[in-house]
Amino acid sequence: RCTAVYGVPTMFIAMQNHADFAEFDLSSLRTGIMAGAVCPVEGMKRCVEEMHMAEVSIAYGMTETSPVSCQTLIDDDLERRTSSI
Repeated sequence: RCTAVYGVPTMFIAMQNHADFAEFDLSSLRTGIMAGAVCPVEGMKRCVEEMHMAEVSIAYGMTETSPVSCQTLIDDDLERRTSSI
């Protein structure tokens, strides 16, 4: 069973806006990484509350830096996770 999802914020928002989203069993999810763009606080809240991803974090990087340079901590509050890297 899947325990993590990695992607850009728009991918998570697309999943959350899927017509059958409420029908999916996401109970095995616990973590993931968002990168590539800023994530709105509401999107992050939905990941935590509706997708069971309490440990989701935000990452920043470039191919040249192998690929992650900075990443938020899983115990940072949602405001910090969405407003910094």
